Amino acid sequence: MKCRKLQKVKDELEEIITIKSDVSNPEEIKKLYQQVEKEFPELDILINNAGIICSINLQDHKLSDDDLTKELDINVKGTI
Repeated sequence: MKCRKLQKVKDELEEIITIKSDVSNPEEIKKLYQQVEKEFPELDILINNAGIICSINLQDHKLSDDDLTKELDINVKGTI
């Protein structure tokens, strides 16, 4: 459903691209920037969106250090 809505918006706009990328992977980020620069040498607006929610242990309500790091890397650093 969401993909169809996004495709409809994309069809209505002249210059828009959507790129799926893992922002926690530095190589994919590099490829992402290369693709954006190729498509739009003079970029006016860039909208980034990324986010995850890691599962927590319901008994002790704690998030592991690794999960917290991954969540911060993606949710905070991933779109900068």
